[in-house]
Amino acid sequence: MRRGFYLFIAVLLANLFYAAHAYAVPSSYPACNYGYRIENNQVFYCDGENETEILGADANSFRLVDDLDFAKDKNAVYCQGTNIQADPTTFTQIENAVGYFKDSSSVFYNCVKLANSNPPTFQNINGDFNRDKNNLYYQGSIIKADKKSFEVIGGGYAKDSSNVYFRYSKVANADVTSFKIRAVEDYSDYCGGDAVDSMDKNAFFMDGMKVCGRSTLSSIVPAKPAKNVIYAKVSTPKATATQDAASHEIAPSPTPDREIAKNSAQPIGMTSAEQKGDLQYIHLLIGAGLVIALIVIVSLFFRRNRS
Repeated sequence: MRRGFYLFIAVLLANLFYAAHAYAVPSSYPACNYGYRIENNQVFYCDGENETEILGADANSFRLVDDLDFAKDKNAVYCQGTNIQADPTTFTQIENAVGYFKDSSSVFYNCVKLANSNPPTFQNINGDFNRDKNNLYYQGSIIKADKKSFEVIGGGYAKDSSNVYFRYSKVANADVTSFKIRAVEDYSDYCGGDAVDSMDKNAFFMDGMKVCGRSTLSSIVPAKPAKNVIYAKVSTPKATATQDAASHEIAPSPTPDREIAKNSAQPIGMTSAEQKGDLQYIHLLIGAGLVIALIVIVSLFFRRNRS
């Protein structure tokens, strides 16, 4: 009787452990490692879930342009595994411009070719703001502003002679002359406690949107600076080709094209060893929980038989 009971418990434990393993593994980890790999003279790209072969890619000349999405061979340039119709002999990353690449005729932001762009004159202004002789850009989007008078204010804001812009959009009804970024201080005295990041003579703004008008705040906006409050000096940088390293993130220098090791995926994301370690940890927890549960069941069984 007892042998049959123990055999039943053993079979139940094995089935529960197998079911837990089958349930946990498929939903916990990607089917492939993110990036490019070469195997048997074939080039593959994985987006973290699905892996596809890049048809027509030349395995012998295939190289990474950066460590994430871009690669090229002697015939084409690829972004996330797709041919973006760029010149592989001149394709390169643009210095100090995050996410921007160029060839001899066009500028690319991530995987998209920017219409009417001019690679020879493309340069960074400040932070995410860039320009060439034809356009002004914020993260690949064109800013419809006056190029001659355009300058970056800071905090995602810029202006020209007529308008204020937040990223690539106009800030409605903002006064160009008096517009400025708020100092680092307690904003609780403004707009009933709502956060604000900028102001002009008429209103307070947050992320390019008006929060409240100043005309209704005469009773709560202090007329003089409060004591014991430290104000940050905010300067208005001019449009230059270099960035202020103290206040703006600088893109890393372009890395040289890197060869992909044959028959191996790029080590981006979790490695197979890390995945195996996590699976073992999950199995250990599941197994320990099942063992504890079975010990309790067996104890209750024997107590019942004794009584």
